[in-house]
Amino acid sequence: MSKAEIEPVAAPATSAAQQGDNIAHALAGAGGGLLSMTLTYPLVTLSTRAQVESKRAQSSTYDAARRIVQREGLGGLFSGLESALFGISVTNFVYYYCATTLSLPP
Repeated sequence: MSKAEIEPVAAPATSAAQQGDNIAHALAGAGGGLLSMTLTYPLVTLSTRAQVESKRAQSSTYDAARRIVQREGLGGLFSGLESALFGISVTNFVYYYCATTLSLPP
């Protein structure tokens, strides 16, 4: 067999469509992380405050939420959300981008 008859094996190239799919998956992962963090962040706030304010450890979750809203308004339940959203969006974007980019074809 001559060299002309042998087909070269090319390394799999990432097509533009595949690259677009990878970015779409990464954006979906980041969006899902943003949504889930936003919806559950008041529970994170209540948990953190319960650990810090040990003198009121016997109060219910409802009482703790009511106290925060009375003192700080509804925004008090979301205090610190911005940094959490930034962290989760970057983490999820990188995770899903790498997971789809490095996955082997079926």
